Amino acid sequence: LGMELARQHLGISEEDLPGFVTFSTTHNAYLRLIGQKPNPTVSIASRNAVLDPEKPVSLFLGTEPSDEELQIAADAGVELVKVPFCYDAFVFLVNGKNPVDTLTVQQIQQIYSGSIIRWGDVGGEAGKLIRAYQRPTNSGSQTAMENLVMQGVALSGAEPAYVTDGMSDLIAVVGDYENGPQSLGYSYLYYVEGMYKSGEIKVLAVDGIAPTEDNLRSGAYPFTTCYYAVYRKGDAEAEAFANWLTSEVGQKCVRQAGYVPVMGE
Repeated sequence: LGMELARQHLGISEEDLPGFVTFSTTHNAYLRLIGQKPNPTVSIASRNAVLDPEKPVSLFLGTEPSDEELQIAADAGVELVKVPFCYDAFVFLVNGKNPVDTLTVQQIQQIYSGSIIRWGDVGGEAGKLIRAYQRPTNSGSQTAMENLVMQGVALSGAEPAYVTDGMSDLIAVVGDYENGPQSLGYSYLYYVEGMYKSGEIKVLAVDGIAPTEDNLRSGAYPFTTCYYAVYRKGDAEAEAFANWLTSEVGQKCVRQAGYVPVMGE
């Protein structure tokens, strides 16, 4: 998506796209945005004004900031503006051999708060312990888990072995032959279907509702979420880009990249 936006909005050449469009972990990206730091991984062939590698990060594309990141911004005297530009689904994953196809919101909260520990209690194989994987604090998916899913219900402290650094690591462990059938994890639908496809995992319905595009648009899927263009208030250039993202042309670009645009068609 970032490359598509840079190509169409900034007119960056094909040879420069892979170096200019770079992404880091969510937390580090927010720290650079708040602190007006450049992205150290930018490496490009041509060095004109638009492609200046020393220019501070002015726009973040991704999940909403965590409470800690909002506090860091406030402490720095920075107000973050977030503009939703596409829908995605926060989804729960099991191994393809797991007979469970759907969980309720309450069951998910009970599993991750530690009050349900066996698959047999939610329609799965009797006697099998649930291995509920989590992501690190301030990762985009962990922030969504806390705010969107748990909604004030305390997450149980996961053992270190059940915290995965990378999204791909979490998907891999859920799909693993040895421990996969007992595993439960979470991710974003686009990541699962568009960036890290695995035939060994299954995306669960929630309350019997699958994360289809129609269900995201209507809000029927309980964990419908958005990606945001986030910028520092007062940054006119970044604000213009965010506004372009939600324009007719920008939303067509979002669709071309495989996401569900927020504007109706």
